Amino acid sequence: MSMMNQENEQLELFYKRAKRLVERIREEKDFLSRCGYTFLNTTNKASQIISLLAESAQFCADFKELRSGKEEGTNVNPLGVHRHSKVDNVSSVLSIIEEAINQIVDLIEIKIKPNLSVNEKHLLEGLRKDLEVMKLDELNEDIYKNLGRAIIELEAGNHLTCSMISAKVTNYAVQRIEGKEVKDKINKLTDLQVIASDEKSKQSSKFFLDAENSSRNFALHDLGSFPGETEANKYLSSSMIMAKLYTQYQKALKKTKNN
Repeated sequence: MSMMNQENEQLELFYKRAKRLVERIREEKDFLSRCGYTFLNTTNKASQIISLLAESAQFCADFKELRSGKEEGTNVNPLGVHRHSKVDNVSSVLSIIEEAINQIVDLIEIKIKPNLSVNEKHLLEGLRKDLEVMKLDELNEDIYKNLGRAIIELEAGNHLTCSMISAKVTNYAVQRIEGKEVKDKINKLTDLQVIASDEKSKQSSKFFLDAENSSRNFALHDLGSFPGETEANKYLSSSMIMAKLYTQYQKALKKTKNN
């Protein structure tokens, strides 16, 4: 194996490790912003968060060692954080570490990311913005994580992985909408006014049927399918629309129960 290939493999591993850490950091920041506690030890996640801080610091140190003589990486010192730290202070440290790891991600991407066209970059940027808007609109946390991963895989050119994750999200959403058959689920969405009961509903119903059918066949039956970029985009776009429908469905159900 050439030195270049060996270095790229190492960077790929660091890239995946960095992305996982950023996801976990964001989850903990989100938790701390909602928990309503003043001190870390009054939450039920003190040990978990302190462990994440240590792991993140170690990652930065490992990257600095890997890139010694090329890039210095970023020094992160989470030592000041302990069980009795204020939640606001811990959130600030998590933000600093998140930024440090994102800087490392940027350095790695320069090396390993495929050259993306302007249109591809705009597409990915749009998908990420849409996903963040969906999260603010009470998107299921597991769906959010999976769609975020699907976007990462699309960006990396891993079209099969992106398609598999996207199909999984679509199937998850469909299965959790009330109704034995797909047409029953569509009727339920129409009854709750998630899908409008007019001419436009025919288009929405057709989309729902097509998305459910293609995702189910791809995930369960079609072992010979290896999606390319166009198909991966289609699966991902469909799964994001289906996730929106599912979120609206959940909100409509909650509203009905409260009335």
